[in-house]
Amino acid sequence: MKHMTTHVLLAALAMAAGVPSLVRADDMPGMNMSKMRMQSTVADTAKAAHKAQGVVKQFDAEQRSVSIAHGPVASLNWPAMTMTFKISGDAPLKKLAVGKRIDFEFVQRGTDYEMTAVK
Repeated sequence: MKHMTTHVLLAALAMAAGVPSLVRADDMPGMNMSKMRMQSTVADTAKAAHKAQGVVKQFDAEQRSVSIAHGPVASLNWPAMTMTFKISGDAPLKKLAVGKRIDFEFVQRGTDYEMTAVK
């Protein structure tokens, strides 16, 4: 029992710190992990599309980058800010112009954020 308590404590501390757990459900007899909410991985986050609205501040078609002053992004719990996005091959460049208000979607790829759609 003491062994299981130690594993549970270590797993709880690791999850609270955002560290991926090295403890498996098999290591904790009697633990039902099916109802526990698991943290998303970086790969899961990278797949998630986020939506925002903003105004184009700078646009470089050749470098495929755009700087946008956007409103809050609820899916990421971000406040309004100005940031630069890479532009994916699928995002239509002709819809981008300095001063234009746009609705757009983006994803995280590694440490970069990439615009995937413009409306």
